[in-house]
Amino acid sequence: MATMPGSPSATAAITRVARAASEPPVVSPDGQVRFIVNTLGELVLQEASSGVTRWTLPHVLLAGREAMKWRVLVSNDGASVYAQSVTDKGTPTYLGTRRLDLRTGAQLASDIKREDYWYDNVVLWMSLTAQGELQMAIARAQAAGGGYRLRTLDPQTLAVLRDVAIANRPPMP
Repeated sequence: MATMPGSPSATAAITRVARAASEPPVVSPDGQVRFIVNTLGELVLQEASSGVTRWTLPHVLLAGREAMKWRVLVSNDGASVYAQSVTDKGTPTYLGTRRLDLRTGAQLASDIKREDYWYDNVVLWMSLTAQGELQMAIARAQAAGGGYRLRTLDPQTLAVLRDVAIANRPPMP
């Protein structure tokens, strides 16, 4: 894939995906738990067999915007879940990704980068590669120069390992 002018010369590679993030309702790969969104817009983890709630993650309301949506992805080892929040009413807004303990819902990591125009990024998709890394395809805000980025994140800390500008919208792997 070509890189954008002025960008690093590295070639962005979309790695073979083990799983991609999805909007709830979602059942974990092992079938033991399911993620739903309740009437308050909160992300809820339930036992799949009984419907008993393990934990609830509140939503965020932004002034002048609609309530957010969730995307979830369970880690390869089944111990963590990546909960991504977005809103797509008006101007699309990326609200962040959190790594949570699957059992308790405790936050283990967050990817808030404090970069200019961070909230105006549009995360097109998030996936877990066969190698266990997270990849995000991002459309940057026009005010930030526009274009697309392919970011690879550490699955434990959510720190950016690689951030490569690419010329075209990356297809969902």
